[in-house]
Amino acid sequence: MTADYGQRVCNRCGESITAYCPSIETLAIIGVFHEKGDQAVVDEIARRENIDPNVVWEYFRHRMRPLCEQEIAHCSFCGGPLRTWRARQCMHCFRKQPSVKKVALFYSEPDFEMVMQSSQGQLML
Repeated sequence: MTADYGQRVCNRCGESITAYCPSIETLAIIGVFHEKGDQAVVDEIARRENIDPNVVWEYFRHRMRPLCEQEIAHCSFCGGPLRTWRARQCMHCFRKQPSVKKVALFYSEPDFEMVMQSSQGQLML
């Protein structure tokens, strides 16, 4: 029960969640437990996979039956809603969204000039 599965980002809400997924055998068998309710499904997965029920609940809420709120970004050109918060193209105007590049500002020690470091290299300001 102490296995480390790592982290992944939920495709729907953007939250960091445990990167766990039940085996195919377990998913094939738990279908009959859906009639008994969500708790029965989670308990059966936890029993079969020998895993912490909190990890199974996280999987259930984000991936199996998404109950998390969907974050939606908006097109920077037409303002229409994008399909997901990570979408790169608008389905209304079909334009590609500009990619956001992380830029770090820092001071160089010898002469304290502000230097901007970007993905293209270093630019002196």
